[in-house]
Amino acid sequence: MISKRALIGILLSAVILIVTNFIFYFPVLKFDFVWDDKPLYINSNNIPSDKPFEKCGEHFVPKKDKMYIPVTYFFWSVVSFFGGNANGTFYPYPFHLFNLIIHILNSIILLFLLRRFLNSNLGALFGAMIYSLHPIQIEAVAWISEARGLLSAFFGFTALLVYLYFERNVVVKNVAVGFLILLSILSKPSGVVFPFLLLLIDWFIKKDTKIFDVFKRNWFFLVLVVPFIFISIRGETTKVVEIDIPYYFRPLLWLNSIGFYLQKTALPINLSPGYGITFHFLKNNIIYFYPLLVTLISLFLGYFLKFKKQYWFAFLFFIVGYLPLSNLVSYYFQYWSTVADRYIYISLFGFSFFFAFLYEKYITKYQYVIVMVLPLFFFIINRNEIVKWENEYTLWDDCIKKYPERIPHVYLGRGMMFEQRGELYSALEDYTKSIVLDSNYYFGYYNRGNIYYDLKKLDNAIIDFTRAIQTNPQYVNTYVNRGLCYLEKKEYDSAISDFLSALRLDSGQVDVVLYLAESFELKNDVTNALQFYRKAMSMGYNAPDLLQRIQLLEKLNKN
Repeated sequence: MISKRALIGILLSAVILIVTNFIFYFPVLKFDFVWDDKPLYINSNNIPSDKPFEKCGEHFVPKKDKMYIPVTYFFWSVVSFFGGNANGTFYPYPFHLFNLIIHILNSIILLFLLRRFLNSNLGALFGAMIYSLHPIQIEAVAWISEARGLLSAFFGFTALLVYLYFERNVVVKNVAVGFLILLSILSKPSGVVFPFLLLLIDWFIKKDTKIFDVFKRNWFFLVLVVPFIFISIRGETTKVVEIDIPYYFRPLLWLNSIGFYLQKTALPINLSPGYGITFHFLKNNIIYFYPLLVTLISLFLGYFLKFKKQYWFAFLFFIVGYLPLSNLVSYYFQYWSTVADRYIYISLFGFSFFFAFLYEKYITKYQYVIVMVLPLFFFIINRNEIVKWENEYTLWDDCIKKYPERIPHVYLGRGMMFEQRGELYSALEDYTKSIVLDSNYYFGYYNRGNIYYDLKKLDNAIIDFTRAIQTNPQYVNTYVNRGLCYLEKKEYDSAISDFLSALRLDSGQVDVVLYLAESFELKNDVTNALQFYRKAMSMGYNAPDLLQRIQLLEKLNKN
């Protein structure tokens, strides 16, 4: 039972966390959508602007090649309803504010968890500050798409809180904890780690307990996650590209990632969403396996410390917290990198707990001074890390400056920003660089082909579109754009062939039907031109000049 004095201390600590987090992350509220925010998640296909809750039910049906995050979509719909969009235009501010609120709530929950472990308000505040203000958390908070991870952590950490504090009725407690874990998994599949973290906590807080007893007490939570593991695998491993990492190599990547994250946590400099540490990069640059030494040293250290149980609890929490994304199984982002800052959003609790424990055990003087100085320290080292999330250009430009010539995606991203600005030759340079880094990168060929088309270098555009089709024959727009090149070159048969290929892949594109009709008309094939003009009208295209065009061609056809 928490005393009144202790409760006042906790509430004061919570207020301090709210204020420091809000001051620290305030700049992100002015930032734009970036990366996958709008293309994959915050758009009218997923959240209809006039009826934001209309598709919430559909999101609960698992789909192949799509991350299963129905609870996150529900909260995004709520944000959209309360000012996130107007007339189909989504505004980033409410979504950024939502991320910040959830992160602050997570830091407060961790304050209570740490209070339970340390029995100290000041130590708990110190640990919660490390967790919430640490530079490596910026990606999860500043990137709107990662609301999924924040929500998953919120429900999961709340489950841990209920597990630790609610003792009156075991059945009610287990049902509540199970439901919260379910919400965590439905927010982001990586929530499957929380039953294992419960086992770890059970082992830690109970003295002289046997492993078998730990499993016996918590088997229900382990069974709960099994179906969601398969749902997650189905949604993540069959994306556009094939991730082929040999099974014997995956444990090595896992151990390397542990060292990498420990290093970045201890020395949070040059953070990036585009580290580019892919399997192929590591194979060709063996020196970047040096984090393995950090892992081995950490394991070695654990056998010589006096406080072994605290150390191993923190260490195991750290590595279990990101286990689904540890490279032991395949997932799509491995095409970009085998590591990412946001993956250890949950894991950082282990790091925070350990240093809060050391702070409480060994710091006897200046404890209040250290707690007051800590936010200032983080603010100083983080001020340059936050600003890169301001917009799409600043994000990719920062990636390229820190880790150049590793992966093509960051050059593609910056190139697209150059293209939007009308700086076509700068875009052309970045797209070319992406292809140099990956000769099979169809996005690079496709986007460079578009630039060549805009520059009226049609032969170069056709070459790039052809290469894009060879590397990914399922991408509809490539056929369409190559067909437009042929249309301008008056090579009508080639144009017709490409437009027909596009329709075979997606029969609902009315603009392609119109291009086909135009191609047949220019080829003087009036019969087929009429067929496709009529088809466009039947698909709902009712431009005033279309009916006139059909009537004119019908007269020509009669003559």
